[in-house]
Amino acid sequence: MKQSLYQRVLGEQFHQLPLAVQQMHSLIEGERLVQGVCQIEGAENRIAAIFARLAGLPRAGENLPVSVHFSVRNGVETWDRLFAGKPMTSWQWQQQTMLVERLRFVRFYFAIDADASGLQLRLLAMHVAGVPVPAWLFPRISAREYQQDGVFHFDVSAAIKGIGRLVHYRGYLQ
Repeated sequence: MKQSLYQRVLGEQFHQLPLAVQQMHSLIEGERLVQGVCQIEGAENRIAAIFARLAGLPRAGENLPVSVHFSVRNGVETWDRLFAGKPMTSWQWQQQTMLVERLRFVRFYFAIDADASGLQLRLLAMHVAGVPVPAWLFPRISAREYQQDGVFHFDVSAAIKGIGRLVHYRGYLQ
């Protein structure tokens, strides 16, 4: 029986997730478009803004339209996000028990913690342009997905120690 990427990574834990989170991560092959609204806090200083631009992260704004076009080919999910018309694309796939996400020239290796409240990504490893990054240089990433009033919600932030917040975006998708 074919399974979605998140079903494969999470195994039986996938069924503990709230229904809205399960539905968001149930695409096995093909494409799907979801839309919603988000709030974005941008980089908190000039140096953080340089890192955020290099990573292709979205800029600040309130009540911004957001859409995500998911496509799945050969077990790899492509996430084409549009934040108020500005694109941010990443690719996700499974490597052993980890979820790998590539955003431009950076690969993040995550464990997924899942339960009835939702899921949280936990950074285990990171490569920049193919070079492993030591753990003490990892950015602080918080990525949480949950259900509120039957609707899928997300809350994602990234910061670099000694530099500050690169981005914090949160909102919902339907």
